[in-house]
Amino acid sequence: MSWDDFYRRRDAVNTVLATAARRGNGALPYDELPAVREVFGTREELLTALQYKWQQTLTGQIDVAIAEADDDPRIDRFDVVRDAWLAATKREPVLRAVLDANEHHPAISGRIASERRKLAHLAGLTSAGDSEEEATHLGSTFLALVRAGNDKAGNSPRRGTALLRKLADAVSA
Repeated sequence: MSWDDFYRRRDAVNTVLATAARRGNGALPYDELPAVREVFGTREELLTALQYKWQQTLTGQIDVAIAEADDDPRIDRFDVVRDAWLAATKREPVLRAVLDANEHHPAISGRIASERRKLAHLAGLTSAGDSEEEATHLGSTFLALVRAGNDKAGNSPRRGTALLRKLADAVSA
């Protein structure tokens, strides 16, 4: 990929996200954006690029948070991963909304499942013997609790932390 291609793809992604932000519903604006269709020949290519952008954002947040947490053994990995995911979501709310609205699309569903397994692992919810299905389920449950706690004023995600840990221990046993 040339630098020109890189910038065209970046600009197309930014156009998609700006259009999605104006709509506010998480729908993928593809068909009505000819310039985007010229850069990304299919919806699948665009969704893959959006998922990649999210993965870069999330990985950056998690890597920094874990590096800081490794210096202090009192810091809980669950909290670190939760806070990093929330920070990434705050940084890219429209991107997250578009991916959430399209999470079952075959172009990205496998990547989303992989992300959930990674979150569960980094949060300390999985163990070596867990299947991919179990780890994906734990990651999905982790995100559901994080989202529920973040969506309700005054309701801390910590309230669900103990329950999720018990679930993780039960599944891992």
